[in-house]
Amino acid sequence: IVDSTGTNVVLEFSAMVDALPVQGIDLITFDSDAKIVDFKVMIRPPEAALRLKEHMDRRVRDLQGGARPKL
Repeated sequence: IVDSTGTNVVLEFSAMVDALPVQGIDLITFDSDAKIVDFKVMIRPPEAALRLKEHMDRRVRDLQGGARPKL
């Protein structure tokens, strides 16, 4: 879905995280040069969002050489 200005887009998706089905949307805002200026992801159900976060945390740690990310 694209708004009338063409700068805001909503993309719907579904996936599996471990054995949990996930549904979600990406909310993307573009500037006048068609560059992304804001990107939000909304996921349900909450348990699947938490599992996805765990997977993402692990992947970031692996990319950082095993060190815990600094907050």
